[in-house]
Amino acid sequence: MSQSPREELRLQRYLDGWEIINRMIREDTSWGGRERNCLHLSSGEGNFIDISAASGVDYIQDGRALCRLDLDLDGRPDLALRNRDGPQLRLLRNTWPGGNRALWIRVEGRNCNRDAIGARISVTSSGKTRIKDIRAGAAFLSQSSRWACFGLGGEKTPPAVSVRWPGGATTSYGTLDPGDRWLIIQGEEPSRLPFRKSEQEPPATQVPQAPEPVDTEESSSIETWLVAPVTAPDLPWTDPQGRQRRLGEFRGKPLVLHLFSRDCAVCVSDLGALIAMGKELSRKGAVNLIASVDLGPVPDGKRDLVAKISGPSIGLRFERKTLAGWNILFRHLFNHRRDLVVPTSFLIEESGKIVKVYRGRTDPARYLADLGKIPRSDNLRIKKALPFKGRYLYPNFQRDLLELGNAYSEAGLPLQARAIFKSTLAARGENLDTLFNYAISSAQSGSPGEARKIYLEILKKRPGYADARNNLGILEAQAGRLEQAREYFRSVIQDNPAHTEAALNLANTWLQEGDFETATAVYRKALLHDTESAKLRRMLGFALFRGGFVEESISSHKEAIRLDPLDLDAYRNLAIILNATEGYREAAAISILGLKNGPNHSGLLNTHGFALWKLGDTARASAEFKKAISAAPDFDRPYLNLARMLADTARPDDAMAALGALLQRMPGHPQALEQIEKLRSGNP
Repeated sequence: MSQSPREELRLQRYLDGWEIINRMIREDTSWGGRERNCLHLSSGEGNFIDISAASGVDYIQDGRALCRLDLDLDGRPDLALRNRDGPQLRLLRNTWPGGNRALWIRVEGRNCNRDAIGARISVTSSGKTRIKDIRAGAAFLSQSSRWACFGLGGEKTPPAVSVRWPGGATTSYGTLDPGDRWLIIQGEEPSRLPFRKSEQEPPATQVPQAPEPVDTEESSSIETWLVAPVTAPDLPWTDPQGRQRRLGEFRGKPLVLHLFSRDCAVCVSDLGALIAMGKELSRKGAVNLIASVDLGPVPDGKRDLVAKISGPSIGLRFERKTLAGWNILFRHLFNHRRDLVVPTSFLIEESGKIVKVYRGRTDPARYLADLGKIPRSDNLRIKKALPFKGRYLYPNFQRDLLELGNAYSEAGLPLQARAIFKSTLAARGENLDTLFNYAISSAQSGSPGEARKIYLEILKKRPGYADARNNLGILEAQAGRLEQAREYFRSVIQDNPAHTEAALNLANTWLQEGDFETATAVYRKALLHDTESAKLRRMLGFALFRGGFVEESISSHKEAIRLDPLDLDAYRNLAIILNATEGYREAAAISILGLKNGPNHSGLLNTHGFALWKLGDTARASAEFKKAISAAPDFDRPYLNLARMLADTARPDDAMAALGALLQRMPGHPQALEQIEKLRSGNP
């Protein structure tokens, strides 16, 4: 988190703070650190007693609003609790069995505002006077009932009541019996309104008998027709023959997609019935897909359940990104975000949109019945999805697809994000923020030309859209048009000198041309406006090192680590510099510090291995290089360093094996080929 900037500048750490908040909103994360709610009871002697746990209101969700009302009109105050996360609304009914009484009063104005906002009610009994003011908006995001409640405990004498109305006039109403509610209208006699009788609840000391345990394997499923169908992600699966399959190949036919796991007893026991159902679904023109969420090879001692799935049912295996995409989708289908669980099934219409979700064990007959009941209009979907009758006044339900698209984008699924943003534009018109996200996902999914066109369209409508100009600069730089890229970056910085991302991008164009002096100047100028940016400090250190200013580079990297101890790239860069200047012992120490925060960081494993090699500990160095290769198989440095170390220690065959492994990953790698040639010539 960060304080708001004093100047009207776009400080990156401030924006990062908001991004974290927005991410927490999207991920249904607690903002309050799972702090429990508190409820205090007045002792009647000027202090309060904490009854949070005893009352049962000490929920762990992030409470946002609380109001008091008499929900069932029985004279006992109830509570309504609003949470930021789910469940978002709780109605807490007061079932206290005691005989204590309360006086309920509502006032209405005639010579003042009708709700009598500002009135003060005074109640006197047993020589004590209590007052309550009638307010509007009496709590955060909430308004309690304007029926004022005065608890009387065990007092038997009816209290005397007076009201000071807005404007200053005071009226006394004598004693009022707390056996009923009282409506006091300005200028009239109080009206008695009876309470409703409520069923007596058992005293707290009488614990009701626990219900019989329910066999979860026999419990019914939760079935939900979607009031706003959403497009299923067209991500790859693998069938038992090793072929890649996608939902798109079944477009034009309704689908029933079942997700299962070999570790789920219910899934395994129901698998045979699901496979057999494929014949009936096929006769109805539908496709039956049964997909395993288990990743990787089948462990020893476990059956390959996907292999036993036969036609017309189709067995599928999830790939890691496919499973991530479906989990994201599942979390965004419902307002209360939860991860995907098995067994779960989806009914998908011919156009590829999910229309119904089944969670838990489901009778196969339900799928067959629902296949012929897919609603084809908004009105029919509302009737299917909503469990109550009514007239919906808004034109139609609109799902917030922007969050779903952002979630796909953050998970590295740009094609899915792009499809979502495109559908959002079609439904809601050309909203600039949606257009911006569509452009980002287009660039990420390999369509830079389309992204560039969209950014230019955005700037026609809003010339000051800084992030669009910055991203245009990135596209120009990627295309090798560095001077055009600089023009965009400079225009952003001119409007907002604290736009750190634009400064980093501008400096990067100079790094690409080897102009480290100019890049250093850009970083220094940006640090005048964003003094606590760890990334600016790290990149300044990199430019200084490449420019030959080693000591200043080391200092800059250490400052970056101080500003952000989790910046693993700063540890890696510093270790590289120390290794290059033969500070092997300090390089090893810095690598270890970084690895504490990221044990599988391949760059740090590589720098640690290099330092250990130069310090003479070749066994541990070899282990670190191999860990680095395992963590990032396409990172070439640990292969090359391992081969050099093995050749240096008279193990040419092992060095050749390491280089051969690199060439399998990257055929034609020039440095690997060069080292192999040296090994063959006997001059490693």
